[in-house]
Amino acid sequence: MSGKIGEERSPITWIIISICTLGIGYLIWVNKVYKETNGYTGNEVSPIVWGLIIHICVPLGGLLCYMKLADSLEDMQKISGLEAPGKVVLMVLGLFIPIVNVYLVQDYLNKTWAAASGTKSVAI
Repeated sequence: MSGKIGEERSPITWIIISICTLGIGYLIWVNKVYKETNGYTGNEVSPIVWGLIIHICVPLGGLLCYMKLADSLEDMQKISGLEAPGKVVLMVLGLFIPIVNVYLVQDYLNKTWAAASGTKSVAI
């Protein structure tokens, strides 16, 4: 049984927003993703703590955030049956080229929301 379905978003749009806002759009996106994955899985991962404070203030905090996000995606995988991006992939890409993670994670979320609502997923 799935929880609350999140919003389908264009990964490319959020990448462009993130670049144009010098990373602020990225932090907003991370916050939204944590809230939606919490709603779907029933997890209680604080989007403010994990998505913003640790990501900004802790050295290699992004790595910790992607590890926590990968755990949430694995929980979503159990509910939806769709294959989630691997934890190691998210952590490595998050450390070196985090903008690729926006695409991978949002694409997976779009597919999950589409499967849960019975509609076709947005491709871009």
